[in-house]
Amino acid sequence: MSVSERKSFGLALLIWFFLGGIGGHRIYVKEKISIILWYWLVCLITFGIIWLIDLFLLKGWIDKANRAHAVY
Repeated sequence: MSVSERKSFGLALLIWFFLGGIGGHRIYVKEKISIILWYWLVCLITFGIIWLIDLFLLKGWIDKANRAHAVY
């Protein structure tokens, strides 16, 4: 696994803060584009509450993505 494949929690937080409303943080952790379209719809319906919930889920997503790329 190269260093560039590992996901950074700090970078994910920055992306969440600046592009979270459009799902930028989900794209960073490799969500499918079809999921992003649903995310936009849910963000509109919930007035962005899902964006705040993602903040608490982000660390787990990063850890999971990094474990998936780990070589044992």
